[in-house]
Amino acid sequence: MNSEKIHLSIPAKLGYEKFAMETAVSLAALYGLPPARFGDVRTAISEACINAMEHGNKFAPGSSVEVHMQVREKILQFKIFDKGKGLARQIPKSNLRRKLTGKEPARGWGIFLIEKLVDDVNYFQDKKGNVTQLSFNLPVHID
Repeated sequence: MNSEKIHLSIPAKLGYEKFAMETAVSLAALYGLPPARFGDVRTAISEACINAMEHGNKFAPGSSVEVHMQVREKILQFKIFDKGKGLARQIPKSNLRRKLTGKEPARGWGIFLIEKLVDDVNYFQDKKGNVTQLSFNLPVHID
């Protein structure tokens, strides 16, 4: 399978995550991800981009979020880059029941949603900054 790559640079300003969402879904469709998963792609990309804008770049004027998209070895992979300090600690697992009953803060749904919607997620740092890496397994076609 060819390794197609798409790189977007979007302003760290709410609303621009939609460019990344729709580009990601277009790539997913080209490579056969079932349409039933398109909503998962949209939501996960949106949440990761908004987290990068808000928590990573602090909505700094003139800052941007990079979104790299790649297909390789039956995996649709997205890397979202920001310039923040990274995650200072282990990300606590959210508890849906506790959130709904108000025992956990109402904010903080982004990571919870991402982890429920993607096939794999990783958080790390590289030379470009903080990275949220989202992966979706593509269907295997038997010819």
